[in-house]
Amino acid sequence: MSDLKRLLKSSGIYFLGTALNKLLAFFMLPFYTKYLSPSDYGEYDLSLVYVNFFIGIFFIDIYVAIMKFLLDDSYKSIKNYKEKIIFAGFVVFVICLVFYVFGFYIFLTIFDVKFAILLIFLGVITYIHTIYGYICRAYNFSYVFVFSGLFSALIGAILTLIFLIYFKFGYVSLIYSSIISTIFAILIIDFNVKIFSKFRLGFGDFSFVKPMFFYSLPLVSLAFSYWFAEFYGKFCISKSISLAQNGYYAIALKFSALLLLFVQCFKMAWQEVNFSKILDKNMMSDYYTKAINEYIKFLFLGSSFLIIAIKIIFPYLIDIKYYEAFIYIPFCILIYVFIGIYEFLTNIINKINYNKYLPKICIIYLVINVFFITFFIDKIGIWAVIFGFILEYIVACLMIMFLIKKEFIIKIKFINILYFLLFLTTSYICYNLNFKFIFLNLVFLLVFVAFNYRNIFKKVNLFNR
Repeated sequence: MSDLKRLLKSSGIYFLGTALNKLLAFFMLPFYTKYLSPSDYGEYDLSLVYVNFFIGIFFIDIYVAIMKFLLDDSYKSIKNYKEKIIFAGFVVFVICLVFYVFGFYIFLTIFDVKFAILLIFLGVITYIHTIYGYICRAYNFSYVFVFSGLFSALIGAILTLIFLIYFKFGYVSLIYSSIISTIFAILIIDFNVKIFSKFRLGFGDFSFVKPMFFYSLPLVSLAFSYWFAEFYGKFCISKSISLAQNGYYAIALKFSALLLLFVQCFKMAWQEVNFSKILDKNMMSDYYTKAINEYIKFLFLGSSFLIIAIKIIFPYLIDIKYYEAFIYIPFCILIYVFIGIYEFLTNIINKINYNKYLPKICIIYLVINVFFITFFIDKIGIWAVIFGFILEYIVACLMIMFLIKKEFIIKIKFINILYFLLFLTTSYICYNLNFKFIFLNLVFLLVFVAFNYRNIFKKVNLFNR
């Protein structure tokens, strides 16, 4: 199967599962916004940021190392190498776990955060599920990964409704349901992939612990930089403005994160193709240049369709007290566009083993973000956080491309400006004009996409090898 077919087929599988998963989450938004005030939702969202921030600090993305090592054919000569890699991955996880629990508990105690033990446990379960998901995909059990996510989302939605409406637990309902549903997802994956059995088979062999640890260590900077920026931005909104404003921002991100659905699906498929791809250095420039330009085009065109869809469904899903959030959505979408490009580039860095440079890059663009937010938060409010994120990831992408230039050159085509302007125009129409103009814009987009992808529509059959 060609790389394009493999990429599209894998992306399609992940999209099917993730899309249905996200739809379930979106059907829950009317209940969230009805039964939770903007302040409560803002406080819940901030709690999740705490969880992800401390995961980013103390866990070192060992799941990426596990997948890379499992897909690396150079270890085939080692008996039971896959089982030994899984065992080594969990050894690193346990080491990180000790520091995570200790550090997170101290933070939650100092700042007197509600539901501290539940938040610590949610972080542990979430990370175990992430490791299981990457192992599942490395063993080519994509369908199991998708099904487990769907089933977990359905269980989570049902439990949330019970806890929120019947028991009236408030926003802790969402924490309870997340923990229970994630445990279900882990059990489904283990039942099908037998990960715990593989762990036992590799038990006691520490030969992969050191190389996997040092491969993963630089990756902590990626998670840390993202979640610290997220943490700092929402912390500033909550303290400098209000928890209610953080609630509006959280809802805007919730809708904008629909683009992240495409980004994550592509990322998962791209990791499988990229880590298993063997290229001569002379071929890398053409290969990655073509790939990233197609990806950028896809992101901006997809974002244009997304903002139209959001404009239509927003009033039906969100309680009127949250309507203020819509104004932030187009620029929040841009955040995820640049995150998508950034993650594409970091996967190339992982492929060519330039991980050691990532911490320096992350420190630079994180400092830019923090200074921007600190200086402008009192002047322009939430916009300081949004523009700080966009600026951060533009700088990050430029620095990583400069780093990749040590091996080969990736050229970003000037025509991508056209796709960017198309997204901005669509956003303006959705915010300022009536549905007649929105409909005309949609028709133009459909024709434009049909023309741009005419060759792919003709030639690509995802179900034939």
